[in-house]
Amino acid sequence: MPDPFGITAGSTPPAGMAKYHVAFHAVPKPHPAFHNYSGVWTPAGGIVQVLASSKIFADEADCRSARDLYDRIKRQLAQVYGAPETFELIDEEATWPDLHEFWNALNHGERTHFSRWTNPAKLDADITQIDLMIIAEDQYDSSHVMIVYRFSGYQEQTPGDEYGLDSL
Repeated sequence: MPDPFGITAGSTPPAGMAKYHVAFHAVPKPHPAFHNYSGVWTPAGGIVQVLASSKIFADEADCRSARDLYDRIKRQLAQVYGAPETFELIDEEATWPDLHEFWNALNHGERTHFSRWTNPAKLDADITQIDLMIIAEDQYDSSHVMIVYRFSGYQEQTPGDEYGLDSL
């Protein structure tokens, strides 16, 4: 059967080839803290990104449950992949600098709670980057923890004038 994308093994997809976002209904080794898994699949690279998110922690302006989970997962990842680069910062001119206003600061872009692993000596062969972060939910005082694994073949696509032309 011909490849539905018109790509043969070893060939390069046409310029502007879309990537596909997929939901996983089962994963080989799920972590008990993460409940939703999704990914990005490309014709040339296969699965190039996997995202997992925890349950939503509601009614916590200080994001205490999300921060506790983030710290625990960060320690676990550090045991496997070494120390991360950490971006747990708050803007110097933040309107909500206190911990009891953690969600407001996250939601308004005044706080970052994020760690990244990129050490090729520690990462598995196909993993190029791991990101761990706390995300503010749209629902007031709600947050969750997200982890993102990027694999070789992942490329950021910035929409330009040619992006998506083949689908018009």
